[in-house]
Amino acid sequence: MHQLYQMLQDLYTKADQIDYATINAIEKEIERWLIRSIYAPLKLREKNAILKQHKKKIQTIGNDGENSVKLIANSFDTSIKGEFSKKVQQVVKEKAKEYTKLEEVE
Repeated sequence: MHQLYQMLQDLYTKADQIDYATINAIEKEIERWLIRSIYAPLKLREKNAILKQHKKKIQTIGNDGENSVKLIANSFDTSIKGEFSKKVQQVVKEKAKEYTKLEEVE
């Protein structure tokens, strides 16, 4: 910011010696400063806000999925008996844990 201010101040002191190329160079420098100092940080904040919302939604979906699978596993407990029942419950519980890992994927 200080460099830009100094450049503009020098511009006003040498106003009678300025040509089109100098004005164009100053305009480009101002545009670069605006992008670095204002536009880029705003876009980064917007991007981070979108990512944060997205992660929250994915976490909610993952938790709902995990709870649904656990509910199904519990209903198997009453309807299926024996060794097959234990294996089904084990596999279903392992798969339920994968739903909480959804938020880690990007």
